[in-house]
Amino acid sequence: MKAKILIVDDEPNNHLVYERILAPLNLDFVKALSGQEALDVAHKYNFFLILMDVQMPGMDGFETASLIIEDPKTSHIPIIFITDFSRDESLELRGYASGAVDFMVKPVNDDILRSKVKVFLSLSNERIQLKSALFIIQTSEERFRTLFEKSNDGIFIIDSDNHCYLDANKSAIEITGRSLTELQSLTCSEIFSEDITRGFDSITQSLPTKDFGAISFTRKDQKLRSARFNVIYLDDGTLVGIARDITDEQHMQLQLRRTQKMDAVGQLTGGIAHDFNNILGIILGNIELIQGQISEDDNIAKKIENIRKSAKRAADLTGQLLRFSGRQAISVESININDVITQMDTLIGRSVTPQIRIEYFFAEDLWSTSVDPGDLEDVLLNLIINAHDAMNGSGQITIETANYHIDEGFCRLNLGAVTGDYVLLAVSDTGSGIPADLQERLFEPFFTTKEEGKGTGLGLAMVYGFIKRSLGYIKVYSELNIGTTFRVYLPRASNVDNAVQQASLSTNCTSGGGEVILVVDDEAALLELAVETLENLGYNTITASNGEDALDRLQEHPEIQMLFSDVVMPGRLNGYQLAEKACARYPSLSILLTSGFTSKSAISDGQESFKAHLLNKPYAQAEMAGRISQLLSGEKTE
Repeated sequence: MKAKILIVDDEPNNHLVYERILAPLNLDFVKALSGQEALDVAHKYNFFLILMDVQMPGMDGFETASLIIEDPKTSHIPIIFITDFSRDESLELRGYASGAVDFMVKPVNDDILRSKVKVFLSLSNERIQLKSALFIIQTSEERFRTLFEKSNDGIFIIDSDNHCYLDANKSAIEITGRSLTELQSLTCSEIFSEDITRGFDSITQSLPTKDFGAISFTRKDQKLRSARFNVIYLDDGTLVGIARDITDEQHMQLQLRRTQKMDAVGQLTGGIAHDFNNILGIILGNIELIQGQISEDDNIAKKIENIRKSAKRAADLTGQLLRFSGRQAISVESININDVITQMDTLIGRSVTPQIRIEYFFAEDLWSTSVDPGDLEDVLLNLIINAHDAMNGSGQITIETANYHIDEGFCRLNLGAVTGDYVLLAVSDTGSGIPADLQERLFEPFFTTKEEGKGTGLGLAMVYGFIKRSLGYIKVYSELNIGTTFRVYLPRASNVDNAVQQASLSTNCTSGGGEVILVVDDEAALLELAVETLENLGYNTITASNGEDALDRLQEHPEIQMLFSDVVMPGRLNGYQLAEKACARYPSLSILLTSGFTSKSAISDGQESFKAHLLNKPYAQAEMAGRISQLLSGEKTE
């Protein structure tokens, strides 16, 4: 496209002269015979230059130039005055004052005019190029800033010399639990557990990226998490670090590997036990035949009886292995767990020492479940015996039943769980607790933490097999020196009245009205899930990851109406202590606590007042929403 030049002159012949002189520049000429016509045309096209006569009828060149320069839409167009007057300093000054960039006297020198126009054409082209480059830069910066701010990955801008953080996006702030100001006062080595900065020197313009793989980092609350970390070369003084928190992903992968391992072990165990069972059947059958052929007084008879007893013990052990593998035939009945436990009361009492107190909390209108009653009795006894062995001679075992609905939120955090209605059986103790690294192996056959000779390691394996056969789910929650809870979820029997499914859960999911809730949990996934659920219900949320942070948030935000906090958290304050301090400072504050231990478990002195305000982990979203709605509306909770 040709560059446009505007020629303003009341003499048409002058237009022809200028077009002839400037023809070699291949321009698009636009003509105006008066000042008013020039003003009209100037708005229609993008001119790189105006050649303007000074003396014209009506509006002269000076006035026309002034109006063009004053208009923001045309003020950027340079103007060269061409006049018949001899050079007059006062006229030239007036021309420059009107906004002109040059002043020429007729008749003009062809070469000089052509050279001057060529200069302005070149300047116009450069201006267009600069404007285009600036637009590209601004667009790139905007795109980078959008990517930077909206990315779900944490992005860090790092000084390649001292490894300090120069900038960080919102995701990076959330991942590390630190503000931008706090990050800018730290170096990479102060957050990441490994000294990854030693690898920064190898990142250059020729080798611009480096994948550090999965590395550990420490959040502000001192929680150790994992991230996949990559670093990209930006320029000689700057690196870009990209971190993706994979802690929850690793947890899910661990759960998947554990499930796959248990399936593989189950298949192997079942195959061996099945064949071994056949061999034992032959041995026991022949022993019975031999016993029928010899006298009971015969010395050989005693030896054969010892063999029969040993073979019977081996058969019982094989039966346990078959139960774990899920290959043992079962007799399924629709039963009420409350009735089964009640009938076992005497047997349960004899399974523990007198110094251990057993508490029962049965749900009313408990749903039925279709399981093998004998297997269920074995499961309950195994859990009770394990609870007894975990305590040093004294303590409390709590047996609790409830109707429970597993929702999608529960399933996202517990691989293998399936949504639906379940009957919950929870067995809690006040024992020593189970270390986290051992919890992963609890259900493996022959794995035991007991002293040699005090356990076969098949009790919990049998429990796992029963859960698998029954299409249920089991969840273990344990804290060292506090206790352990085993939660067994058994599917609700299908031959029940579906009309009362959700009503029996008694969860009131009334939407909120913008109330502000402080959510406190050291588990990031649970914290995120609770916030998402509450905000979807119409509540506003503020978060904290420990008790100390929660007290700070309460002081900063007097509009907070409820504290929803985990019980067991890192730091100096647990959930109960936080609730006590919060209630003392803010008496009108509603309190709801959550714990992996059942609300019926034994609690220490001074915590009794919060017993009715405890929500059991893992909780369904509807259950959490219902309890919060009840408390905020002033309803009593049981």
